[in-house]
Amino acid sequence: MSNLQVIYEELLEQLSGIKEYGHYAAALCPKHEDHTASLMVYKDGWFRCLACGYKGRLADLQKELAGWEPPVLSEAPKPTIHTLPTDPYELEQLCKDAHQLLLGYRYPLQSYLYQRKVEGRIVPQKLGYWNNWYSIPCYDENEMFMGVVMRASPHLQQETGARFNIPKGQPAIFYVPDWGMALSNDYLCVVFGMFDALALCELGIPSGTSTSGKDSTNAEMLEWCRKTILIIPDEGEEDTARKLLTKLGWRGKVLDIDYPPNCKDPADMLEQGYGVELKQKIEEARNG
Repeated sequence: MSNLQVIYEELLEQLSGIKEYGHYAAALCPKHEDHTASLMVYKDGWFRCLACGYKGRLADLQKELAGWEPPVLSEAPKPTIHTLPTDPYELEQLCKDAHQLLLGYRYPLQSYLYQRKVEGRIVPQKLGYWNNWYSIPCYDENEMFMGVVMRASPHLQQETGARFNIPKGQPAIFYVPDWGMALSNDYLCVVFGMFDALALCELGIPSGTSTSGKDSTNAEMLEWCRKTILIIPDEGEEDTARKLLTKLGWRGKVLDIDYPPNCKDPADMLEQGYGVELKQKIEEARNG
């Protein structure tokens, strides 16, 4: 029996209200007063509560039930760190190696991307995995390598507080997951996150974002885009969207989304099963 199977079986003994359904089991969620077995425990190593949104790896759930708490950091964690090579050739080679590694392991390395529902972007966007980081390489419209943003795996973020890793000195890049899609459509959606851009791309929507966060997105990055630019801010980032709007003139529109429960951005909407609704809102904003 594999270690994952052992953890799964042990969790079924620890949780209450168990109902088994083949590749998963339902149980009462320990995070809230649950009477309907809302916690889905999957044999592939993940869990998710359909009621409160509590989710993660089975190993983390097991540790939490046993009373484990994350270590206390001696200083505030930095959301962005710099541990990558700065030489462009070395960096591009690292991204290629990370991509090959990710391709070779459906489980467990790709599981997080399946959870985020952007698994369809692994091959075309050359996503990769390197030392507990998911790599998102950036290319220009001529397929020239420009840089990379690495997103921490869930357990790395939990343990260190770090979310992103970029090469020291790398300037803000306007990341477009699919240039063919972006150039061939009569509009572009600008979002404020790498996974937001990947999520829209997964839905067949032309998208782009700055690699250095919402405040680094500026009109100069979008000079090439002489068509409708639909800005879709995260919840709470509407002011940033409107500042960008004032610089875009006739091209700009802002789509304020009334996000569903447990969602704060387009990536969350895709992950939580609201992809169709998101596409409809974008179509309505384009034509409105």
